[in-house]
This record gives sequence, C-alpha cells and structure tokens, in this order.
Amino acid sequence: MDEDVVEIPDVEAVDDTGLTVVCRIRGRRVMIPHLHIHRRSTVRRVGDHGTLVVPRWLAIDLGCA
Repeated sequence: MDEDVVEIPDVEAVDDTGLTVVCRIRGRRVMIPHLHIHRRSTVRRVGDHGTLVVPRWLAIDLGCA
C-alpha cells in the first residue's frame, strides 16, 4: 500500500451531498470529499460497504490513522 494513503475497513456510505459522501465509520457519520477517495477504495457511493482508502492526513483528521 502507498505510504501516503490509509485503508479504513468496515465503512458504509449512507448519504451523498454532491461534493461529499457521508460515511459511517466506527459508529460516527463523517463527510468525505469525493476528490479525496482513492481509486482503490471500495466505498464510493451510497449503499457501498467495504474499505475506504483516503489520504493519510484525512485519516488522521478523522481519528482513523
């Protein structure tokens, strides 16, 4: 895996605001900008459940790194 991204398992996409995907991560709802979702992510749109891949700085901000 690239050093500059983090894989976050067990994520569910529950809403979309147009610019962001609202995800449930560890029981919290967080907004993830579409442009920061890595191409290897299996979570991209409402209804997806799987692994979210985001830049390390964003994962740190979310408390997931």
